[in-house]
Amino acid sequence: MNRREFLQSSALTAIGTAGGATAGFAAPAYITRVHELALISTWHAGAGGYSDDVYRLARRLEQACGGRVKLHLATGPASSITALSQYSTALHAGLEHDNVAHHPVFGYFAGLPCGFGLPFAAHHAWLTLGGGAALWTELGRKHAVMPFMGGHSGPVAGLWSKRPLLSLNDVAGKTTFTRGLATDVAKGLGAAATASVTSNIAADMECGLTGVAEWGSASVSLDAGLADVAKYCARDGLTPCGSIMSLSASRDLWDRFDRDIQNAIRQTAGDEARRSAAAAYANHAIVRRALADTKSVTFYTLPDDIQTAAQRISEAVVADIASRDGLSQRVNASYLEARRAWNAGANKRTAVS
Repeated sequence: MNRREFLQSSALTAIGTAGGATAGFAAPAYITRVHELALISTWHAGAGGYSDDVYRLARRLEQACGGRVKLHLATGPASSITALSQYSTALHAGLEHDNVAHHPVFGYFAGLPCGFGLPFAAHHAWLTLGGGAALWTELGRKHAVMPFMGGHSGPVAGLWSKRPLLSLNDVAGKTTFTRGLATDVAKGLGAAATASVTSNIAADMECGLTGVAEWGSASVSLDAGLADVAKYCARDGLTPCGSIMSLSASRDLWDRFDRDIQNAIRQTAGDEARRSAAAAYANHAIVRRALADTKSVTFYTLPDDIQTAAQRISEAVVADIASRDGLSQRVNASYLEARRAWNAGANKRTAVS
């Protein structure tokens, strides 16, 4: 049975509606008093890491909506655009990086690579106060989705490998697993970059299918088992500021929600983004020390030649995206203004301290 057949025979089509409507999508849940929907993600329940974030988000959404929304967790495509084009009466939670294939400017909302990324506080400020959310909504509308920040990885653990990456020669040719625009940076460094993994990233590294991997925070990397097979981790990696997990609805479904449910979803997604980021930042140093002490992981700094090349390639990647179309230009201008403001504030804070 392929994935689509599985989804069609699982929670996605087993969903009924409260109030006596016929089960399945043939009787849209949003026309009843209770919206009984699937929350699709690419992570299997109970896998730890991001799957735990999705479970918590689902339960909090149900609570915030006062019982008017019932969510059933289901596994599906990583991209919200792909998933919701197939199952429009569902919600989707996933890394926004996975929408870059539909338009590379999604990378600004997912988390840009190297020195172009923004830490959570700055990224959140851009989205909520700097006009970023309106641009994200506009971009999402072009792809029939309504996106929100629903989680954040916090700072990444780094680049995992079985042997340290000591020069560009150690990167060249290696199959490197990462996400979004960082994949383009890895390719620019000479790696055989990929954004796909069979099912278990740690198992792929152990058997040699993947040579280098960047997979979220130290806690998420621990849950994934990376520290059991890769004993070297280059700090910061290619997406040092981390990644946004988006919560998305199809545009049609979103427009059919009443204002109370829309507000509850919007507020809950924002609360969960702040909570997950706070937890990731608070645990970052603690988990890294634990990985070093209990798993014998060596954390080290990437050599200058790799860092310099990665930053140069990132600059070229971002410049190319910024020139794609009018919306890309506006997103880039808005983002860079937020980045300049944040950096200026950081300099002032450093001077005061």
